[in-house]
Amino acid sequence: MGLFDGLLSDVIGGQAGNVVESVLSEHGGVAGLVQQLQQGGLGEAAQSWIGGGGNLPVSAEQLKQALDPDTLAKLAAQHGLSVESLCQQLAAHLPKAIDHLTPEGAVPDPDGN
Repeated sequence: MGLFDGLLSDVIGGQAGNVVESVLSEHGGVAGLVQQLQQGGLGEAAQSWIGGGGNLPVSAEQLKQALDPDTLAKLAAQHGLSVESLCQQLAAHLPKAIDHLTPEGAVPDPDGN
């Protein structure tokens, strides 16, 4: 799929992995998605996924409110899902995916450095 090919294969497989990779790519990677989540009121949860310790959960409805509705509709259509199903998959897998992509407890910069 692109930028995140293989990075999440050990953590999330199948359609859920593709959905997570798509939302990350659509937002410019981990940094862009975390910024969007912070702006949408989910900063504390997103930071818990990056730092050590437990990952705070988020609901599909919280993600639906925090992320751009046009982007969600576009991604849902790409994957043959409803927006609700897309958000349910993100709620189930995004915390673990972000945790996996930030093993040093820091968001990688958009250039990958």
